[in-house]
Amino acid sequence: MTVVDVTYTAADPTAAVTIRGGTNLQVGDNRITVTVTVDGATREYIIIVRRAEESIIRPNPPSTAPPSTSPSTPSPTSPTKPEKEEAQKPDLPTNAVTVPDEALSGETKAVHVKLPDGKTSVILSDKQAQKLMGRGLIVESEQAQLNVPAALVESLLKSLPASEKSASIVIRLEAVETTKAQQLLQKANGSGNARYTLGGKMLTLSLAAIDGNGKQHRLDPFPKPAKLTFRIPAGMNPKLAGIYQMAGNGAIHVGGKLNADRSAMEVELSHFGEYALLSLDKSYADVDVNHWAYETIHELSAKQIINGMTETRFAPTGSVTRAEFAALLARTLNLSRTGSTPFSDVADDAWYAKEVSAAYQSGIVTGAGQKLFEPNRKITREEMAVMLVRAYELQMASKTGAASAQMKDENFISGWALPYVKKAVEAKLLSGRKEGLFVPNGLTTRAEAAQAVYNLLQSFARADA
Repeated sequence: MTVVDVTYTAADPTAAVTIRGGTNLQVGDNRITVTVTVDGATREYIIIVRRAEESIIRPNPPSTAPPSTSPSTPSPTSPTKPEKEEAQKPDLPTNAVTVPDEALSGETKAVHVKLPDGKTSVILSDKQAQKLMGRGLIVESEQAQLNVPAALVESLLKSLPASEKSASIVIRLEAVETTKAQQLLQKANGSGNARYTLGGKMLTLSLAAIDGNGKQHRLDPFPKPAKLTFRIPAGMNPKLAGIYQMAGNGAIHVGGKLNADRSAMEVELSHFGEYALLSLDKSYADVDVNHWAYETIHELSAKQIINGMTETRFAPTGSVTRAEFAALLARTLNLSRTGSTPFSDVADDAWYAKEVSAAYQSGIVTGAGQKLFEPNRKITREEMAVMLVRAYELQMASKTGAASAQMKDENFISGWALPYVKKAVEAKLLSGRKEGLFVPNGLTTRAEAAQAVYNLLQSFARADA
């Protein structure tokens, strides 16, 4: 009896398909169950395939019978073995492209694939992936670019069973359906004084290895981050832009660094999902456009570095505590903690615990002696200068040289703080209060603290230029 198998090709490269009853079809009716899983949703389909009676096939038989109305079954053929093994391309759905052979055979530092209009995915067979030879893969769409490092591709291949020989890597950059994108944006704008505006389209990003049985293999988190770059569309203020992960409960700011000409913004991601470039316009009733720190507060609020005391009040003349300023610097540098602090007065459940811990582990804060941090004590200007310079040196990965800035009240600056104060003034991170006086023990307002953080960001931008 001739064996007849049912085969399939999934139109969506991320869909997992299993078939039961699709092999060795018998004469008559055959029940086949097709189960499709995509994006966590599963559907089952029942297909009845009728196979007609077999006929004996002879060479050049005389044709005397009327043509059959039943579908004919082609005889299976044995595949011919190629003279040498090539990097075979996988079956190609209509919305996908493969990596060109010439790109794989080149000597560039990364393999670049541009998605034409209407294409949303790049498919790479396991043999093609091996031909990357340690190079990353850059996938570019009309408004964004995704840089997948070689280490991430290699880790994904290693997640497959050792016996797997027909897997493919699928990288997806697809616009979120318009209605869903509007709903997600509406959710983000649901309350408060913050208004988000979408720049371009929301994107669904995914990366998976699909084995020969259609099972998807993913890594979460990634062993090495991928880099997402959005182009800044015309009309969007780059200063208010950020990259966000769109979730059911709103928009989650994941960061964003502008390039030199402010035409694009990039961020490193440790997992994929739905992402968007948004601008955030956040205003406060007590900081109008005529306030000296309006632009600074407006921009740092959009970057999610500073927050108001309430949804509508910033309190620009309010004081700043040591914990609050440490938290500002931790957010500015996007620091994360890997353990706890030695400070007995920093409770694990305090709102500032993670930021103070990250600042301590990064060397920005050292405490106030006897394992105390004094988180709620108001910070002095000389303490702020020390933290700012340490944050600058951490970001620049180098120590700053001695500074020669002069202040009339140097004798009143603590010996441990004086070198930092000089560096902070010379680097324009801080300025004196008046008449050449630094006022080391003076307290800092919330507006002044915001300006100091803004000055720090500007110093990073000058160093990168």
